[in-house]
Amino acid sequence: MVREPETIAETRRTLGAQLAAFRQAADLTQGQLAKAAFCDRTTVTHIEKGRARADERFWRACDEAVGAGGALLAAFHDLVASKHAYEQREQQTRLAVARARAERLTTNGHPAPSTSATDDVGLVGPPAPPVRLDSVYVETLHSRIRELIDLDTRVGGDHSSGLALQLLILQNMSMHAGHLGRPVEALRIARMMLETNKLSPRLETLFRTREARALALAGDETAAERMFRRARLLYLDGVCGDDLAWAWWINEQELAWHEAMIRVDSADWGSAVDAFQASIEVTLDHEVRRRYHHLAALLDVQVRVAAWRGADRTVQRVLPYVDEIGSTRTVTTLLGVIDRLGTTRATPSVGEAAGQLGGILTSAGYGH
Repeated sequence: MVREPETIAETRRTLGAQLAAFRQAADLTQGQLAKAAFCDRTTVTHIEKGRARADERFWRACDEAVGAGGALLAAFHDLVASKHAYEQREQQTRLAVARARAERLTTNGHPAPSTSATDDVGLVGPPAPPVRLDSVYVETLHSRIRELIDLDTRVGGDHSSGLALQLLILQNMSMHAGHLGRPVEALRIARMMLETNKLSPRLETLFRTREARALALAGDETAAERMFRRARLLYLDGVCGDDLAWAWWINEQELAWHEAMIRVDSADWGSAVDAFQASIEVTLDHEVRRRYHHLAALLDVQVRVAAWRGADRTVQRVLPYVDEIGSTRTVTTLLGVIDRLGTTRATPSVGEAAGQLGGILTSAGYGH
């Protein structure tokens, strides 16, 4: 895991000390604060000492619990801004180096067009045109990755941090290609990484999952199921010491979500209902945003299969989260459910609950 620069680490420790001071002034124990912030006491201890990180939801809950009047939340936002600025500078440097290496690659024996490194990272010049996820682009990325892996083999990881960035970019590219309904591109991107044979079990789990999702979208449900089973077996191998820092999200909850989405990608709506219910069961109590999103997805498939009794229960479970959690992605799903209900013969109770849900979404500032 990449160590934070000392300036950011010190800011994090200062924020933790502020939290401890406000908590003590409010005469709260760490356990009481943990309950208010939907976490455990050990987490609060580590955060107060600057050894652990927390998201905005945590700091918003703590700010309210200790009566900080927005001071803790503002300090957290300052930390995020400082960290973002640092990461932007680091990313620009890595991308510039990666572009310089990419310029040495050739296509059909001819040098690649020369491009200023600063132009590539957006420092000067006009915006770059949208990238097309076609076979030529995928093959170019394939070549770049092989070059980075070769660099890692020859000189070690400290000189090839671009590899970690490229892995992250590629898994996101595979995901977004699937979202855009382009399973062939999603599959090619996932498999080009798997072909390198340089991935840890946890990272291979990620790309095998992307491969399974793409296969399901392409209509090969049997291969998708087989590949997902392989991904789950790899997951059971656990983590390695050299796993990348951003691989933390590959967990049981994430796998449960993708298993459900493979059913959706295969249009197997009945099985998707059971899979989403299972994904909700493994969601931890404090993961309220994840639970909100999974409930919305469950409601969507219940409406598709006219499972009205289950849909009635699910919409009641969704309602409390609308005001509490801001998630445009989840709201988009819910608005789609409401539209779909308008074309079905839902039971009166479901129709009434959906109307209540629509009213809450509107009052919260969402709408078509």
